[in-house]
Amino acid sequence: MPHWKRNLIILWFSQILSLMGFNFVLPFLPYYIQDLGIRDPDQLRLWTGIITAAPSLSFAIISPIWGIAADRWGKKLMILRAMLAGGILMMLYSLCTTVQAVTALRVIQGLFTGTIAASTTLVAAGTPQERLSYALGFLSSSNFIGTSMGPLIGGICAESFGFHTTFIIGGVILFVGAVIVALHVKEIDESIPLTSVSEKEQFPLSELLSKPFLTLFILLFLLRVARNIAQPFIPLYIQEVQGTMKG
Repeated sequence: MPHWKRNLIILWFSQILSLMGFNFVLPFLPYYIQDLGIRDPDQLRLWTGIITAAPSLSFAIISPIWGIAADRWGKKLMILRAMLAGGILMMLYSLCTTVQAVTALRVIQGLFTGTIAASTTLVAAGTPQERLSYALGFLSSSNFIGTSMGPLIGGICAESFGFHTTFIIGGVILFVGAVIVALHVKEIDESIPLTSVSEKEQFPLSELLSKPFLTLFILLFLLRVARNIAQPFIPLYIQEVQGTMKG
């Protein structure tokens, strides 16, 4: 099997495990913080919004730094960093006794995530140009599979085994994915001497302030807001309709 295809298949599978692990707890976080003592409806909705938004906000700040690190030390290392840190944090959730502790871990989780970008760039760097569209399309399917299976299986585990055990299971899934990447993914050497990069080839930062870029940025931002504005509160809505957390 060609080297690029082997990497693609392994990263596709590990990315499913990664997103399963990171999304394992999403269905029941609003229920978990009720177990931690947040019962007032207004406070419950507020904390639900905060703990849902926290990882994305911290990731938005740190992601350019991880991008620089990936260029310097390799994408494989960034995937391992995210999955190992995610596994540890997932298990630490089970030790939380306050909603503030959960929020702090969610912020830290955002600082260490980033498997999607690292996996995508690793595949893109090692895949022949004529197979690149196929490879990236195939890899992207793992994102949807993982984000679908994670909440589904996580919800079943939470109902069957309880919240604390489910956090540990999510952490184990991330550790398994990290081991697979460590043992089987081989990163190509794509280092380029800095002296070979001319001034014309460098990306002009002024382009970030151009009208097309800003327009696309704002449109994507609004699309994300519209798609995600209700998602954190769906579990609470189901609880309200059911009249109970059970089931």
